[in-house]
Amino acid sequence: DLYCKMLNEAVKKLKGEKVDNDEFETSVDLKIDGFIPPDYITNEFQKLDVYKRIAEIENQAEKDDMIDELVDRFGEPPQSVCNLLDIALLKVRAHDAFITAIAQKPNEIRITMYQQAEVAPEKIPDLIEAFGKRLRFVPDTPPCFVYTAIEEDGLLSQLNYVVEKISEIKIPEGESRNEK
Repeated sequence: DLYCKMLNEAVKKLKGEKVDNDEFETSVDLKIDGFIPPDYITNEFQKLDVYKRIAEIENQAEKDDMIDELVDRFGEPPQSVCNLLDIALLKVRAHDAFITAIAQKPNEIRITMYQQAEVAPEKIPDLIEAFGKRLRFVPDTPPCFVYTAIEEDGLLSQLNYVVEKISEIKIPEGESRNEK
């Protein structure tokens, strides 16, 4: 992921485009196979290009386009490639929700928030209540949510839902914390 980011920034610099340096990075560390198997894409240059393009996915439509292209060029993607695409999209959605890390620990998922996140703290209790005992807030530095997954199957779907709900506590663009 880091290699793809650095390569993308180098290409943008060479083209004279502005390099976007976000204030924070988002990482996703899950015990889920997310890779391109050697028997799916055998050419290493093509594989690197596909990894780079997957890392650049920014929305569902781009993910769907990538799946269509993979099917056309290499056949039906194996589960590990589908997982990789899902993880890439989860990472984008998490970044948009001011999440710096999603890390799977034994029996829980730790979702770390950006310390300067533009969120409405008064919405956190309702968010916690919506998940019952499966989600709790830890006001550490940096603050985080701890999610207890229902089961390993469907973990990416669960996390997408959790990230979507966390996104709902963001302060809408154009408003500030002082207005709340």
